[in-house]
Amino acid sequence: MSTIVRIEGKTPGMSQLEGSVEHDRSLGAAVRARRRQLGLTQEDLAALAGCARRTVNAIEGGKETIRLSVLLDVLGALGLRLRVEPGRGGLVADA
Repeated sequence: MSTIVRIEGKTPGMSQLEGSVEHDRSLGAAVRARRRQLGLTQEDLAALAGCARRTVNAIEGGKETIRLSVLLDVLGALGLRLRVEPGRGGLVADA
């Protein structure tokens, strides 16, 4: 089943980051854009999220094997959340 992953901001002015993510690089680009919008360095974000700077760099670079719990910590530090929605097509017909 295909899914749409949506990143949503909890703060005003986040509309440019809302939208579907269909590739790891899109997710990384959204994380980078929000980090820069907040004026944070990768080191700053890593400290806030409780992870290593190289992990933030990997997420922003589109690495495919990031632990979900770490990704959620990074998104949370940025005031973002992850939502998964049914997409079009896939093995299961929409109800």
